[in-house]
Amino acid sequence: MGQNFKKVISLVLCLLVPLSGRESWGMSPDIGMRLPAGQFGELLTLEEALERSLHGHFGMKGAVARFRKERAILYARRAEFFPKLHAEYYGAFSSNGLKPVGYADLVLEQPLFQGGKSVQEVKRQKARLQINKQKINESRFDIELEIRLIYIQLLREKELIRLAQNQEREISVEKKKFKELVQGGFFAAPKLMHIKTLYEKAKVELVKHKENYDYLVFILKDMTGLTDKETLEIEPRDETLEFSEDVQFYIDRARENDPMYRIKSLEIKEKEFEKKSLEANRWPTLSLTVKGNVLKDEYVDTRRVLAGVEGKWNIFDFGRLGGEIKAKQYETEEIEWEGKLEVQKKERMIRELFHEAKTLKEMVRLRLMEEKEAGAIYKNKRIRIIAGEEAMSSLVDSYIALQEKRMAKIDAVSQLQITLLYLDRASGGFGVSGPKGEVD
Repeated sequence: MGQNFKKVISLVLCLLVPLSGRESWGMSPDIGMRLPAGQFGELLTLEEALERSLHGHFGMKGAVARFRKERAILYARRAEFFPKLHAEYYGAFSSNGLKPVGYADLVLEQPLFQGGKSVQEVKRQKARLQINKQKINESRFDIELEIRLIYIQLLREKELIRLAQNQEREISVEKKKFKELVQGGFFAAPKLMHIKTLYEKAKVELVKHKENYDYLVFILKDMTGLTDKETLEIEPRDETLEFSEDVQFYIDRARENDPMYRIKSLEIKEKEFEKKSLEANRWPTLSLTVKGNVLKDEYVDTRRVLAGVEGKWNIFDFGRLGGEIKAKQYETEEIEWEGKLEVQKKERMIRELFHEAKTLKEMVRLRLMEEKEAGAIYKNKRIRIIAGEEAMSSLVDSYIALQEKRMAKIDAVSQLQITLLYLDRASGGFGVSGPKGEVD
């Protein structure tokens, strides 16, 4: 009897040592170990990778192409102030003896007065150019948001891999110990089956998080354009997550920095200039014309130079032009009301994200308390088992419960980080008020 008692005590101590000695609350995963840069190539920070992605992302290239298109149209609008040189030729055979006839004109035309149409078209195109410049800013913010969201998920998977590695390692040791206890007749076989099931679950979780991590690394490298010789620095997670307690701060920042506000005001200006361009058609147009004329016909053969003023005036068109002008006026009002509606939706979204962030901040505090509580329960469980006041099999379940609380805390922190990212984007974009540099 005394030998069996000693055997039980020794097995209990062997069981407790792995869970209490090797299990680390702050252990870094193998994938997160820092190595000298020479062993894996150049190390880039997230900010450096973001700056690179802004030059190579397909969405950014498309936005820049649209900007350049509008700039080219602006050059074309400005060219309307300068003279135009064009030629015209016509040649044929007359039915009267099949004699050749023809004429040729070489015309130099300089616009003198167009009722301000060219001026309004240039202003309208400048507004369109500024709209597309602001859309480049929007593309910058959206790309940065997408990359930062993936980065947060990457940090989450890194932490979950660390927990899964610890859990798989500890349960593996416990499985061996329980196997010895079952073989010694101290536990029934179902207890061992329960430990084996927990072990398989831990393996599946580890594989799942490693695969997710590898996928996110690939996506991040693809979006940032990292080569095989470059590595993105995976920084430790920031769990302080402090933010302003005043929602008006975010609304004011959005009004100052978010491109959407500027785009809406520029769209109204564009429609106003378009309306003024139509109104200019009420006025006559005058051009200075110099024409070289060659005319050859059956009874005429002349070569001459004509210089003078050419004028056109749309005097009456049964209300066609007036209807177009009125339609453009209503279109301007439509754009204005749509802009106010979008601004209202934007500021409501900022308020929603702000209050959601405050809720999640309290949720993070709750998860921290639950983690501490589970840790205290786990430690107390070990003491009670050593004292013989509780069954040994309950220690593994207590450890699993502790791990679940840790995972819940990681999820809560990640959810808060994501919400704060969306809040930053909605309120003007990560503290950046505009693009760095000019578009070539």
